[in-house]
Amino acid sequence: MTQSVIVIGAGPIGLLSALALVRRGCEVTVVDAGALGSGGARWNAGEVVPRDVDPVSSVGFLRKGLSGLVAPRREPSLTVGLGDVVTQAGFFAQFAWKSRPSQYRSGQRALVSLAHDTYELLDDLGQAGVDVRAQGTQFLYVFGSLSTASARRDEDVAKADTTGMPVPEPMLGHDELKDREPQLSAAAAAGYLQEGHRYLDPQRFTESVITVLKRSSVSLIERAPVRSIQVGTDHVVVRTPNRRLAADHVVIAAGVRSAELARPLGARLLLENGRGYSLRTNLALANRNTLLHFNDVHVVASPFDDELQLAGQMNFSRRHIEPDVFHTRILDAAARYLPAVLDAGVHDSGHGVRPMTPDGLPYLGRITSRVSVAAGHNMIGFTLAPSTAETVAGLVTDPSAVVDDAFNPFRFSGKFGGLLR
Repeated sequence: MTQSVIVIGAGPIGLLSALALVRRGCEVTVVDAGALGSGGARWNAGEVVPRDVDPVSSVGFLRKGLSGLVAPRREPSLTVGLGDVVTQAGFFAQFAWKSRPSQYRSGQRALVSLAHDTYELLDDLGQAGVDVRAQGTQFLYVFGSLSTASARRDEDVAKADTTGMPVPEPMLGHDELKDREPQLSAAAAAGYLQEGHRYLDPQRFTESVITVLKRSSVSLIERAPVRSIQVGTDHVVVRTPNRRLAADHVVIAAGVRSAELARPLGARLLLENGRGYSLRTNLALANRNTLLHFNDVHVVASPFDDELQLAGQMNFSRRHIEPDVFHTRILDAAARYLPAVLDAGVHDSGHGVRPMTPDGLPYLGRITSRVSVAAGHNMIGFTLAPSTAETVAGLVTDPSAVVDDAFNPFRFSGKFGGLLR
């Protein structure tokens, strides 16, 4: 008997979960409050880095957050105010607690294990018609000083020992960086090349997934915010303002809104908006297969054929700030290393929400026998989407399927909110 499934959310996690489910013979409906593949699905840097997945909750990010709070001008890539910390005190307290080195290392192991077969899964998606062509397989990390470059390279060497990521190439000076990308400015003092990653065009990827789903007779419902999920003995009912949908199983993959939907079912999902921003410029780089990381200013520059996408910023603020403010910051920061971006012209821009969790790990598992959740992938959702989708398909179609307890949807639902875990 064909199993019917409703997937709530049409970001990378929801769309690929729908595809994994329909390929296992399920009858699938996708419901989203906005447009299909809107927001972060199309406006990320396109990085696929299964051996470089880290929990964002770390001592380094905690220091960055404190610096941004005390001296915003010193850390302009992070926007958070004292009022935000007060109103989100529970989340940030958990974040600080989960940033302990032991917690970071265990979280890193869990993420690497989840993502270990990402490239094989991408190749399989390619066979199904998804555009998984790698724009490039080289990442060039660029710094304003030799000392910061050396320190970061040492961290990546250590990471290679623990995650299996290839060891970074030897250090490069300014002249060697210019040989690789002639448009780099004098500010590019040192850096290094990292092999073993891929980056894709997220816009092409997302459009192709939607096309494959339409061909597969998946029902796609846009601009229909889910109001409630009601679990019965033999079915689940999902209600939107204009529809009543029933299915055998529901997958909640609605980003930050997943917390609101899961709460009545007994799961306390701590999730906060971490907004990211991106823009596309009419600048063609010499090496169009090499992604650039400007680490000092926290901007990623992804060359796509005859254009360059710039991505960055982390905005936790709950007050409204126009996206153009952040787009201007990104453009100015990138111009420190690539001055030509200021004259190239911006032809498109966007932003999206990164659903952040206190421990940097997603919620992935069953909430009830008929409802599963896959949400909270922080800043690595594009990398984790293929493996998460396969895990979701297993949870729905195989009652014996289990998931690493590190991703337990109930880990913050106890009396102490997970502080003692």
